[in-house]
Amino acid sequence: AKEPISNTLESLEFQIKRALIYGCKQFSDKNYEDAKDWFLKVMVVCDILTKFCCMKGFKGTDKVIVAKFDQERRDRIR
Repeated sequence: AKEPISNTLESLEFQIKRALIYGCKQFSDKNYEDAKDWFLKVMVVCDILTKFCCMKGFKGTDKVIVAKFDQERRDRIR
């Protein structure tokens, strides 16, 4: 069965928050290389999500969820 995009995005958001917290902990422990690795992973995922929001062809509920995610992303940038 296909998992709804909303479930995937919620899970991904949790993983991003966890990675940011872990990166901050590494930074506060002066493990700068480890912190840099965690922050780089988050940046790559966020870049991919930005590209994902520009994609076309979503239908039904997925289309609404992607539009809502894109609007939230735009609001956070401001």
